[in-house]
Amino acid sequence: MVILDMIQALILDVENGDWVMLLFRIAQIVAVLALVWLGARLLERNAVLKRAINALEDETKLLGPRKRRIVAEIANRSTGTVHATREEMKEKDKAKRWKDA
Repeated sequence: MVILDMIQALILDVENGDWVMLLFRIAQIVAVLALVWLGARLLERNAVLKRAINALEDETKLLGPRKRRIVAEIANRSTGTVHATREEMKEKDKAKRWKDA
């Protein structure tokens, strides 16, 4: 609907001979279309990541608890929710103890 309103305003600008507003409206239409395209790409990428994570979770049901935890950590890192692994936490605690001593 927004695009249609913009196109109607564009046609009125052409009929009135207002070239400055015509160029402005063309820039507006291009910007809106670019934002719609970008949003669609982000939604598509998010859906692909969710499908991959769901597939990993289905596959890990057959694994043991240790391997399942490793795969879950990889999945968390790929989606941007980074959680420290147990080994990383041990290293941080060890470094903190050495620093305090």
